[in-house]
Amino acid sequence: MGNPQKAFLLKTDVSGNELWKKVFGESSSQYYGYSVWQTSDNGFVLSGSVSKSGSNDTWIFIIKTNELGDTLWTKKFDHIRNGPNSFLINTKGDFVIGGNSTSEYLSLIKTNNKGEIIWEKKQLSDQNFWCISVIQTKDGGYLVLGKKDERIIMIKTDQDGNFTWTSHYDQNVRNFPEMVIQTTDGYVVAGSAYNYLPTGGYQSDLLMYKTDLSGNLLWSKIYGGPDADYGHSIIETADKGFILAGDYQNVSGKADHDIYLVKTNATGDSLWTRKIDVVYNDFGGHSIKETNDGGYVTTGYFRNSSNKENAFLLKTDKNGNVAKLPNSTTSIGNSFFISPNPANEFIEIQSGIKTPCAIEILNMNGSRVYYNTYKENLVKVDITNLSKGIYIIKLIRSNHILTEKFIKN
Repeated sequence: MGNPQKAFLLKTDVSGNELWKKVFGESSSQYYGYSVWQTSDNGFVLSGSVSKSGSNDTWIFIIKTNELGDTLWTKKFDHIRNGPNSFLINTKGDFVIGGNSTSEYLSLIKTNNKGEIIWEKKQLSDQNFWCISVIQTKDGGYLVLGKKDERIIMIKTDQDGNFTWTSHYDQNVRNFPEMVIQTTDGYVVAGSAYNYLPTGGYQSDLLMYKTDLSGNLLWSKIYGGPDADYGHSIIETADKGFILAGDYQNVSGKADHDIYLVKTNATGDSLWTRKIDVVYNDFGGHSIKETNDGGYVTTGYFRNSSNKENAFLLKTDKNGNVAKLPNSTTSIGNSFFISPNPANEFIEIQSGIKTPCAIEILNMNGSRVYYNTYKENLVKVDITNLSKGIYIIKLIRSNHILTEKFIKN
């Protein structure tokens, strides 16, 4: 049967250091975590999809935890699948979930904060409709973003989930929308646009388009070049512009993915772009937030040498440059990642460092327990002889130092 897919919830401090991690799932099912929200009791709600191994049946799940990530209750909604951004907590603290059956209808579900259904609204839709994102609008209603084949669809409801209007957007490219947000005068959608080439294959670009409050298209923009560029998330920034996050793949050179950030003004004109090489094959930009210091934080995942997927967290300043960690002197490369963490026998250290460096491990008393030099940017370190506890890893090149913590179980 293979290893089951599990969802996880990870908490960090303000510097991105892991505080705790919780894993959710069953041996007979595949779990995919999509959205996490903090609740008024300082706990969390994790939502996603679950399917039994070897079955095409899919359910939406909601897991409620306390502030330490311990499960308080779990709810499942049968035979409905959801998209990457189709869960929210509304202004009254109720939960709203957008989903669709395998072929028949769009479903919008509202529950109380215990996951008990208050109402469910269904709208017949064409086969292959896929619900992707749901937001609460400023009038108290909801907006559903979805797609069918190459068509983007937006569906507006009132506060009770009654459907009020539907808009369709057809273009000469294949669109993959992933997120919608509301501005003061309309809605903005982010995603990717595929343009099929006469010579075969396709060119993918980041996509953003703006509508008015009635869903009428005002403008659309694409960003990118000859690379394969993918847009995943978007926010409106404090200056009323936007920042669009995703990843790109250099099709003419190396095959791995890197993070792509695009900052625009209020009308979608590009102000700057950043292509950030964090680690090998990093798929980023799946969520982005503006931080209190005016910078940005984004998430994603990368694959290590064993093709194992690991999550990462990236912090930038207001100009999209990778921020320095408070406990670092000068950043070498962009960051480095430790996997697994916590660990028992071995850890893999992966960084963006391209030149020889030293790796030093210190215990919490400041005593050195490991030291070696390397030329590679992926290093496997044996930690079987270390006692259980918290350790500090230093990557050192000349007088440049970057530090992270890990836990030995």
